[in-house]
Amino acid sequence: MSTLTPAVYYMRTSSSTNLGGDSEVRQITAIEDFAKDKYSLIKGAYDEAVKGSDSIHDREGFRALLEFLSKTEDCKTIIVSDISRFSRDLITQELGFRDLKQLGYNLIPADSPEHFIEDNPSSKLIRTLLGAVSEWEKNSIVQKLLNARQRARLKSGKTTVDGRPKCEGRKSLKEMYGEIRFNKFIRKVETLRHSGLSYNKIAGEIAKKGYVQPSSGRPFDAGQVRRFLRSENNDNCITEVTNVKSV
Repeated sequence: MSTLTPAVYYMRTSSSTNLGGDSEVRQITAIEDFAKDKYSLIKGAYDEAVKGSDSIHDREGFRALLEFLSKTEDCKTIIVSDISRFSRDLITQELGFRDLKQLGYNLIPADSPEHFIEDNPSSKLIRTLLGAVSEWEKNSIVQKLLNARQRARLKSGKTTVDGRPKCEGRKSLKEMYGEIRFNKFIRKVETLRHSGLSYNKIAGEIAKKGYVQPSSGRPFDAGQVRRFLRSENNDNCITEVTNVKSV
């Protein structure tokens, strides 16, 4: 007769970019090494690309695990490779732990088995601190990735003349018109202005020549015409902002 305690295990990856990597292998290896000679693993669940901030009740794999446990009276133990695989988010972690405790289940991280079992003031403090550190690590990684993307955009030259990143996906008028047509357009605007026409009349005249806003087909307004003429560098983003009050 086996003396091993029946247990189930849970694994999770938080991003689709981790799928196909070694995360699943590392998790199951840590779980099996911990369970050896102590627990009999009878069921497992794996949530792929599920955020740690999602409630355990909103995770398909974890819900299936709870349903299995509800039908298995002699199994009360859930093993994870480490606490971050349960959740990095401190609030989700604590709420999930309390829900499992109310249901009569023990949650055991393989790398710190006493993390959830002990329930004295010291263990509560440690649990809270470890959860906070895990959440800080996640937020630090996110911030580092954002900073890296920002540096990459600056390095690639996708910036305005004052060094700010351009809005990705928003093309300048020169890009939409093409360089030859754009240069003809600018020369036409300058010629009309030198002839003494107002900005409103220039907008009307260039519309007759087919120079309109590419995305909408509407004529440019007086404010846009004025900005075209004042622009020191026509390679800057000349956007199709409408409803600018003319003067």
